[in-house]
Amino acid sequence: MLPVSKLLAKGILMLNLKNKVMKFLCRNLIWIMIKIKLVFLVLVLGFSSLNAKVWSQQDRIDLVFENMNMVQLFEQIQQKTNLKFVFNHEDVQKYTVSGKVHYKTVSEILDLVFVDKPLRYEITSDHVVIFYAEQQDDEKKVAGIKVKGTVTDEEGIPLPGVTVMIKWTTIGTATDIDGKFNLEVPQADTTKLIFTFVGMQNYELRLSKKKTEYNIVMKSDTKALDDVVVTGIFTKKKNSFTGAVKSMTVEEIKAISPTNIVSAISMLTPGLRLIENNQAGSNPNRLPEVVIRGTSSLSTEADQSANQPLIILDGVEISMRDLYDIDVNDIERVDVLKDASATAMYGERAANGVIVIERKRVLNDQLRLTYNLEGSLDVPDLKSYDYLNAEDKLEFERLAGLYNFETMQGFEEYNRKKILIAKGMDTDWMSQPLRSGFIINNSIGVSGRGSGMTYRMNANVRNVRGVMKKDYRNTVGLAMYLSYHVDNKVTVSFQSQYSSVKWKESPFGNFSDYVIMNPYDAPYDEYGKIIKTLSWDMANPLFEAQCGNYNKGNSHSFTNTLSFRWDVVPGFFINGSGTILSSNEAKEGFISPESNDFIGVVREERGSLDMTKTKTLEYTGSLNFNYSKSFGDNTLLTLNAGGEVNKREDIEDGYQAIGFYKPNLNAPNFAAKYPEASRPSAREDISTRLGVYGGLNFIMRNKYFVDGSFRRSGSSKFGENNKYAPFWSVGAGWNIHNEWFMKRFGWVNTFRLRYSYGVTGEVKFAPYQAVTTYFYHGDNYYLHGMGTLPKTMGNEDLTWQSTGMHNLGLNLSMWNGRLDLTLDAYIKTTEDMLIDMSVPPSVGESTVMNNLGRMRNKGIEFDVTGLIVNTKNWRFSLKVNGAHNTNKILAISNALLKYNNEMSTDKSVAPKVLYQEGESETAIYAVRSAGINPATGEEVFIKKNGAYTLVYDSNDKVVVGDETPVLEGAILPMLSYKGWSLNLSMMYRFGGQVYNLTRAINVENVNPRHNVDRRAFDERWKKVNDIPPYLDIANADSRTSIHTSRFVEDDNTLEVKTITVAYEFNPELLKSIGFKRLRVSVGMNDPFRLSTIKYERGTSYPFSRGFVFSISPTF
Repeated sequence: MLPVSKLLAKGILMLNLKNKVMKFLCRNLIWIMIKIKLVFLVLVLGFSSLNAKVWSQQDRIDLVFENMNMVQLFEQIQQKTNLKFVFNHEDVQKYTVSGKVHYKTVSEILDLVFVDKPLRYEITSDHVVIFYAEQQDDEKKVAGIKVKGTVTDEEGIPLPGVTVMIKWTTIGTATDIDGKFNLEVPQADTTKLIFTFVGMQNYELRLSKKKTEYNIVMKSDTKALDDVVVTGIFTKKKNSFTGAVKSMTVEEIKAISPTNIVSAISMLTPGLRLIENNQAGSNPNRLPEVVIRGTSSLSTEADQSANQPLIILDGVEISMRDLYDIDVNDIERVDVLKDASATAMYGERAANGVIVIERKRVLNDQLRLTYNLEGSLDVPDLKSYDYLNAEDKLEFERLAGLYNFETMQGFEEYNRKKILIAKGMDTDWMSQPLRSGFIINNSIGVSGRGSGMTYRMNANVRNVRGVMKKDYRNTVGLAMYLSYHVDNKVTVSFQSQYSSVKWKESPFGNFSDYVIMNPYDAPYDEYGKIIKTLSWDMANPLFEAQCGNYNKGNSHSFTNTLSFRWDVVPGFFINGSGTILSSNEAKEGFISPESNDFIGVVREERGSLDMTKTKTLEYTGSLNFNYSKSFGDNTLLTLNAGGEVNKREDIEDGYQAIGFYKPNLNAPNFAAKYPEASRPSAREDISTRLGVYGGLNFIMRNKYFVDGSFRRSGSSKFGENNKYAPFWSVGAGWNIHNEWFMKRFGWVNTFRLRYSYGVTGEVKFAPYQAVTTYFYHGDNYYLHGMGTLPKTMGNEDLTWQSTGMHNLGLNLSMWNGRLDLTLDAYIKTTEDMLIDMSVPPSVGESTVMNNLGRMRNKGIEFDVTGLIVNTKNWRFSLKVNGAHNTNKILAISNALLKYNNEMSTDKSVAPKVLYQEGESETAIYAVRSAGINPATGEEVFIKKNGAYTLVYDSNDKVVVGDETPVLEGAILPMLSYKGWSLNLSMMYRFGGQVYNLTRAINVENVNPRHNVDRRAFDERWKKVNDIPPYLDIANADSRTSIHTSRFVEDDNTLEVKTITVAYEFNPELLKSIGFKRLRVSVGMNDPFRLSTIKYERGTSYPFSRGFVFSISPTF
């Protein structure tokens, strides 16, 4: 027997154990009963709904509810989802809710309405079980176990800063720089964690008592990524952004064109116009020209790319050349900022809009290798050329009176050509300088992450061969990005980029020289030797290609950026950067002494060499402060402030040397001398600018928002009293879709109105315009020193050109994003336009820069996207965008009035651009024509007073058209089926006019000694009562070039720019061969074009069309 003491101790122990068990059962009885009930209901309902449709927990719905009790809410959800709700009426009927949700899952909706109520839920299969749970203090809930884990994205990249919360509580934490978290949670099987992160779908995790470590993979939410705007300085949310912006991803860009990023951006952005250079055609060495919302400056010799938008790459300004040569595979997204609200932070650089480019930041915890091969095979597009064959050309010469058989003038020459034609001579001169061109772009990228370090390196080699022989453009690019997380608050990044371009123009010269060659002439004699001079003393252009001429160049740039971000406290961070850019460029052009250009020139002046070298060194530093404060109820205040400083130095030197005795002796030391009044020269341009800026954005209840920005800029380009100027913007908006009266329109997801007004500036002119500069030269030696002469006359009162812009915008999204519409209307007025002013010759200069011009642009833009078909396997969408812009010159200087008078009487083949107040900058000026008199074959002109005359007078020129289209834009249909996709991109242009130079030069005002367009032979006036479009051949040779409205035509064009078929391989099938992803595509460039006007496309360099392809594997 046990002693009494031991029995007593044992009894006390059993009593304590019993008390603990009873306390545990009492404390958890409610939860145990709920779990038993839940299991029972799930089993019963599960068997009763085997044939029901299973609802995906990731499917999303829209819902509007106002003063609705819970039972009614559950019924609404049940109707939209086929989910069955199980609940106790006594637990839920006393609660009412109001609200509106868009594109939310059932879990997200229930989390929202249960946030302050003691109700919980469980979703299993197609049932939702609602149960009542007593709320506890957060401290009591957390008394339990510790869990930990790692959060990554689908690529395995650790995600720092992910919010981890215990569901239905305010207790939580955030992941560290390696995506890891630690959190103490209650010991209950019902405990759940919610993971949230910007750009990712929310993730819900149900914890198990038997497990304490978890690996979480969050999926991308592309809709969330679309909800931000990158301005290059700050990132803003679209729901409170008042500016006009077009955002696009690299996938959208590559679907349009994998080899021409500028063309793709222009097609995706309404209001951004790519100016087609019909003379340069598809020349790979001619940089594109783009304009956003019309021109804001008049072009003068002092301007430098006056209307080109500012281009920003990862916060650093780059040139159009850099954008043209950039590797599209290194890009994440592009944002085009079009109004002052979006661009005012850039102040004096933003009047023409801003293109902001972000590089990819996709980094992995394991080494990831990507490779892209893209290219095209191009052939010359000569469909617009229809010239005479040898037989018709000889007959054309006879009709033009070049041969007189009565006097035997030219009889022998005519017979010689006749015999050659009879023997089959019909030279295809157009094919002589042409070939098939190609583009090959190889891009390889390596990325990874570990020990707080992230890295990405990208290299690309791009080789371009145009469709004219022996030209090329070779590009090499290297980019490196390193980022180190010092701790959870400080991140330091370093980015370095090197680019090299080597180019050479075709030595075969202008394509137009071959077009006009006579087909009865052969380029080589019977011994295969090239013939230097042909019929009518025409120079053989093939001889020019072989005599040693060249025009080539190269450039190298190196950019280094060091940046940091310091998260001081939640909601407040500081970031800054410093950038050094160094570049060198060299151009060299040589014309052989054997060239036909030097016929009649003395021996010691034949041959010329032009050399130019430019070196640029630029420093930029910036520091920004960012603060945001949430006041609950969807009310948020964001404040930004910062400053930047920039210094740029350009050094250029060059010379021209003449007098070379042999083509292969083309080094400078072989030159005989410098041209008269021309010697080696050099210049150094130094300019500095600085600016301080700030911004505010406030949104209340996710309905009403305002924003504003201010910048004060300074520039060394102005005089002492005008070095600084303010630029600013204000805006307001209204999210109408979040109003109570919109709850009945559940199909309207977004309905946003916005308005902004702001003032930006422009300083794109050469330095030293505010000060008088002098030219020192040994020939100006005077007394005891070297004399000087004024080079440029300065204007100390020169002030800042400014552009004020009103913008009214609408964003509309309906039916869960099945239809999206963006509409913007604007008025853009430029004041104090910087243009040249005439001064008396007695001052030593003819012009000086001054603020004398005013210009206004008005327009409207639209962008519509419709998701027409969206099923499990099929998807068809259609994007249509367009823009209308009108331009008016409000005031010009007297220097331009003098220019207008000179250009109005110009005898060139095309009418010159004139600048007149009240008219458009792109207006076409010509003398009005009443047509050709059928009786005499003479043209009848209309004078300014309306009188008819047969005498052409350039003083009768008036506006007869405008090159700016009434409407232009793009149509982008996209069809996909499983892994297959078909993308088309079409461009349209309606309502503008052009002066048809083909008709003017190569049809009517022709030189009959040259080959001509076939219309010059078939469609001329020949006899009385003929009503032809062109004059008699007999008048062609004597008629000088005049500018008549008869050659002005409507330009209505529809072009299919690209057709692309792509296939994305199934990732599961690729795993066995070590691939993460594989995408291949093939397509065509410029396969079809329909236009109301017929003219020669690509005069100096032909356009091209061909096939494109791409292969993009990820390992």
